[in-house]
Amino acid sequence: MIDEELKNTKFFERYCLMLDEDKLSHAIMVVCKDGETARRMTTLMVLKLLCDDVCGECSSCVKVLSGTHPDVLVFPEKDNFLVSDASRIQEETNVKPLLGEKKVFILNNFSRSTPQAQNKLLKTLEEPPKNVYFFIWTTDLNSILPTIKSRTQILELERLSDSAIESFLKRECGEASPLAVKSAEGYLGKALSFQKDESFMADYKLAVSIIRDMKTSKDVLSYASKFSEKLNFENRLNILENCFDELLFVNMGDVEGSALEGLEAEYNQFTVAKIFERINLAKKQFKANCNLGLIADSLLLGILEEKYLCK
Repeated sequence: MIDEELKNTKFFERYCLMLDEDKLSHAIMVVCKDGETARRMTTLMVLKLLCDDVCGECSSCVKVLSGTHPDVLVFPEKDNFLVSDASRIQEETNVKPLLGEKKVFILNNFSRSTPQAQNKLLKTLEEPPKNVYFFIWTTDLNSILPTIKSRTQILELERLSDSAIESFLKRECGEASPLAVKSAEGYLGKALSFQKDESFMADYKLAVSIIRDMKTSKDVLSYASKFSEKLNFENRLNILENCFDELLFVNMGDVEGSALEGLEAEYNQFTVAKIFERINLAKKQFKANCNLGLIADSLLLGILEEKYLCK
């Protein structure tokens, strides 16, 4: 499946322009803090090199996406890039491509390579055979030897927009939690981790329920018992704060399809500002090692109080 969200980035647009103007180096290094984003973008770049339309349906695209293209070799063979990987690449560069005119080497997470392996690869990067291309991605440019960097075309991958992250999650997971979108910080890997993290999603649903459904002091006791659990307590405070932040944008009409829609009458911007103060106080109490049950009781009672003052 083609990642349309990545196709629509300025990064990919610049890459396509380099191809059109014949300015593409034989060795590209994609730099991104998020490995999943870098891996998917590198795959997309290889698809474009071998299929100008990036159709996702032709024989070349299908083989690349399924990892069965004989002219697209992926390294390392295990977790880390070793001298043995560099040696095999050196051998494979002299083997002519089987299906087309180009041979491609994808080097995943090159930050996990030894200096010895990088030095071994250096000669291959210096004098590659014609029509041999290297697509290297790394999450840490500082871990790459200067001699390697000087022989590659370094491209830094920018973060994706929230709308792109939302579209990606809906396609990959069938749904997109607004909090997962925001917490992803523009990276596909982080988005998937949050969306698929059961404890994260459970805490998000708890926070939404507190905001929507907590109406009496009896409800406070029930929610406080769940909220005060020791595991991930600080994360729950952050998630609750982010939910109220999301609520502000929902009330302004900037977010659609949120679980927090329709609460304008119960939480205006002044109410939410007061609640932020209470959450910040709860964070200070947590750092001071106060009793979690008392922190949760006080915080949720305070939220309920601000909610009714708003009315």
